[in-house]
Amino acid sequence: AVEGWREVLRIRQLTLPAGHRQIAITQCSLGAALARASGVAEAIAVLGEALASHAARQPPVTGDLIDTRLNLADALERAERFEAAEQEFL
Repeated sequence: AVEGWREVLRIRQLTLPAGHRQIAITQCSLGAALARASGVAEAIAVLGEALASHAARQPPVTGDLIDTRLNLADALERAERFEAAEQEFL
């Protein structure tokens, strides 16, 4: 699943303008797949990028922010960064 999401992200980054919502959504999916595949360090970085992109959108899409924060919290928990994970729920 990870390699498939990497390819989708690569194509979207080539064809869509920087900051496009679909790029951030794909980053969220890639980050979630990475976390499940034990690539938590990369997952945290990718999800952080997605979260920053979603937060910058005006107005932000609440569902996108929630989904990304939940996936980031999961990755942080998998990395045993429990306090940081808890902050994503606040």
